[in-house]
Amino acid sequence: MDLSKVLRQLELEKQNIEQAIALLEQVQGGSDVPATKYREPAGPVSLPKRRGRKSMGAEERQRVSERMMRYWENRRRLSSQSLVTTAGAPFTPIGARSSKPVWVALRSAGPVAARIG
Repeated sequence: MDLSKVLRQLELEKQNIEQAIALLEQVQGGSDVPATKYREPAGPVSLPKRRGRKSMGAEERQRVSERMMRYWENRRRLSSQSLVTTAGAPFTPIGARSSKPVWVALRSAGPVAARIG
């Protein structure tokens, strides 16, 4: 790609845009400022509205913190209760009972155990 050709095309586009701006300003009511210069806004500039999440205040953050601490405390309590069976022995998952994978234990137990498991 020829860089000088691209620059010429951009210059032509720039001239066309400047002419369009000048015509629009004339239709709007005229202006003392040349079309090539940017005009300052007449009134105060208003910032665009903020998008996204709102920020939490200190009180709201504290309430969320307390609520989450209660939530995780209950989760830990329920988790520790579910790991104990009715006989009082701790619950151990099948894979944790042996160093062998479950399918090896079922295979060595015979065809009946494989169908039940």
